[in-house]
Amino acid sequence: MVAVLRTLAWYARRPRLLPELWRQAGIALKGRSPYFREVAESYCEEHSVTVQEAFGLLGVSSKVKKIQLWLEEPVRLARRKTDPFQGKMGGGASMELLFGLARDGRAARILETGVAFGWSSLAILLATEGDRNARLVSVDMPYVKRNADDLVGLAVPDELRKRWTLIRRADREGIPQALEILGEVDLAHYDSDKTVEGRNFAYPLMWGALSPGGVLVSDDVSDNLAFINFCETIGLKPVIVRVEGKFAGIVRKPR
Repeated sequence: MVAVLRTLAWYARRPRLLPELWRQAGIALKGRSPYFREVAESYCEEHSVTVQEAFGLLGVSSKVKKIQLWLEEPVRLARRKTDPFQGKMGGGASMELLFGLARDGRAARILETGVAFGWSSLAILLATEGDRNARLVSVDMPYVKRNADDLVGLAVPDELRKRWTLIRRADREGIPQALEILGEVDLAHYDSDKTVEGRNFAYPLMWGALSPGGVLVSDDVSDNLAFINFCETIGLKPVIVRVEGKFAGIVRKPR
């Protein structure tokens, strides 16, 4: 009961997020969709490749080691700011993967969900730094009860924020708002609601907004079968990338 009251109090201080509370309550009453995690993990284990191998399959010319050198100093500076707050946020996505996809794909209109400290945001903004027209719009639902709202995007330096818009809403409201800003999308990165229900809402919406040749990337695809099933629905085989013990999925829209 105490935990429920704390959750209600947290949402009460953030009324713009109340629609998400009612949605989550409805899903809890109805019962969540099964995850089939073991099946998803087995598929990912069988089909996974390294980041460099994924670049080859996707026609990306970047080299992971060169990207790591490029990112070394910006990441070092960002960690000075984030290290005192470790444990307040979740882990980041593969910066090398996102950097290579954004730069070699010359992505100018980029959508991401899930920000936390902003490591993926930092990688994307650095990769597109030479393009004045490039824009990143991020959707982030604050961590419930952690009271860490001010830490979101902490890794992103001020000089990169002119091309960055952060929408502090749940995906159901935030993704449509982001697409109103961007229109078509060249690169979409999903790293937010990891439930089957959340993914089943977001994947079709983000995929529909992708330009021909655009890329959809999703983190943690071994959590459940949502990404694998989505790729079967659109008739495309995904590239599964192993990243530090986890799996990301990538699928490119036909030109």
